[in-house]
Amino acid sequence: MIAIRFKLSRKRCEELLKVTRCVPSCMFAIFLVLIVFLLVGATFSQEPPKPTDASEDRLARQEVEVVAKNLVRTIAGGNPDDFLSFCSRRGLFLGIDDTLVALPEIRRQIRGKRGAYCLLFDTGCLRAEPGWEQTYSFRELLSKTKEPELRIHLCLPATDGSRRAEVLEFLKGQPVGQFPIVNPLPFDFVREKKGQWKLAAIPY
Repeated sequence: MIAIRFKLSRKRCEELLKVTRCVPSCMFAIFLVLIVFLLVGATFSQEPPKPTDASEDRLARQEVEVVAKNLVRTIAGGNPDDFLSFCSRRGLFLGIDDTLVALPEIRRQIRGKRGAYCLLFDTGCLRAEPGWEQTYSFRELLSKTKEPELRIHLCLPATDGSRRAEVLEFLKGQPVGQFPIVNPLPFDFVREKKGQWKLAAIPY
């Protein structure tokens, strides 16, 4: 009985050895299959970059156009208090130097009839500033122009999801063309968190 048990145990050991030798090659084959499957799956799961939604762009352009026209109307009508409602809560970048002027300071300039107020609404006080002796305020330019043309350029969404729009108001008639900075009139808008488009810069 002992010999029989020994033979059976030895036979069993030989079978186990055969299976054990097979395991590495089988596992390697399975590993290769898994790698191929993962690579193929990753290839198909990668979506191509989504194009900008045309309908979203169209809606954004319409929104910017409405706000820009109201802003131009406010400036041309000489309503400085209403102008403040168009400004971004961060303030405005004024000029090509990208100097950020905080909203409280913009409010003080408008009410004190200096700085941004002169640039936008009052040619007289604007010309009192050195270097601006022959320049017209935005209001006077808009009041004298004929059939102004509004052009809107939507910028691509930023990484944080915010959106910018550049608006140019092209002027026709007199006085136009004396200084490059006044034609077209530039306005930059930004869409803030609540979805409202606000004036962020006047890069004159």
